[in-house]
Amino acid sequence: GQARHSCLGRHDEDRRLIAQTADRRMPVTLVAIWVRAPGPYRELIMASDSRVKAGPDYSDCNAKMLALSRPATAVAMSGDASEAYSFLLQILATSSLLDGHANGRTDLRGLADDLKPVLQDTRFRSYSEITRKRTEKPPTLDVVLAGWSWRRSRFEGYSYGFNDSGDVVKKSLRELDEQTAYGVYFAGSGAREALNRLHRILREEGLPRPKAGDPDARKKARTYFLDWQPLQILLDISADRTQTSIGGPPQILRMYQYGQTETFVWQDDNGVRYYAGRRLGDKERSDRRVLRWVSDRPEIRHSDSSIAATAQGWEAL
Repeated sequence: GQARHSCLGRHDEDRRLIAQTADRRMPVTLVAIWVRAPGPYRELIMASDSRVKAGPDYSDCNAKMLALSRPATAVAMSGDASEAYSFLLQILATSSLLDGHANGRTDLRGLADDLKPVLQDTRFRSYSEITRKRTEKPPTLDVVLAGWSWRRSRFEGYSYGFNDSGDVVKKSLRELDEQTAYGVYFAGSGAREALNRLHRILREEGLPRPKAGDPDARKKARTYFLDWQPLQILLDISADRTQTSIGGPPQILRMYQYGQTETFVWQDDNGVRYYAGRRLGDKERSDRRVLRWVSDRPEIRHSDSSIAATAQGWEAL
């Protein structure tokens, strides 16, 4: 038989939160989105942890990112899980409602604009008038749509959340602009800590930065891209036992300019493999390529359980 594996747990030191938290909202925690330039072409990387937490209870096998049917487009979520999963599923459904959304004929910004009223309507119909009046503060939410814009020939991202009145707001992610040096967008409760760690890494690595007042600052910024530092930060925070809201195996997907979105199986240091946060069964097959972290960067290989398996080994990214 297959080995059983539980992705559920409880932090005993957090039992007091049960009495303190009346509405047991479940926060979804850390997502990183950035553009790499490993060669003449660019690619967009999404990565997240797999933990959803409610008071002292948590689950480490939760899918937080989905590739859409539209070429080179994906969605990731953070914030209150009950709201975030609702938004995630509505985005998935709406992106296939029109052929233009599904096949990419509609540009990314057009899809992003069409999604806002859908999400607003979803939010409005989810609560009765009495419930809305009793809600003092809308839940925290950051759901991100990102992908390749063929109209502007660049990767773009759009974030959806709530304002103080509970209405859905959409913002364009300037962190992914070509004129942003080492741009990365962190979402979730660990975003500030992740950004602080990134600034520390940039200083330690001595990476050049455009200087204020430099007339060529924008031109130079277009040549300054992150490599795998955000993934390293995600792994480090997930392994930090001093915090309890971020954890579980990482989830990673990679979008290419030519329209493909690739998801990966993650292999940990013990050789255990996961997909979308879930541990794969001992005899479960996969056609997805496998990614692992070695020293300071990922390595990749073709699946050895695929029907088209080859004898190729690991390759550094």
